[in-house]
Amino acid sequence: VQFAGSAEVAVRVGKSGYTIDIIDQGPGVDEDQFPSLLEPFFRIDQARQRNTDGFGLGIPTAHILLTRFNGSLKFSRNPCGGLTAHILVPIVSH
Repeated sequence: VQFAGSAEVAVRVGKSGYTIDIIDQGPGVDEDQFPSLLEPFFRIDQARQRNTDGFGLGIPTAHILLTRFNGSLKFSRNPCGGLTAHILVPIVSH
């Protein structure tokens, strides 16, 4: 939201869990950078490193935790521009 101005969130329930899509209309991210988004301390625009809060650990930490519990975090580009984060939060059976 900081760089896109706004975002939409869509939640669906499926057999394997909850799918959450976070869709923005911002400048987007090149597909070749998607794997780097999951790396600790990565910043898309290195020039902004000193001007923005955070350490670049939120997305990688979420990815690790989701993967550990059979979930996932993936990205795609929107046809109109922007980025979509696809999050699968698994349903845990007791």
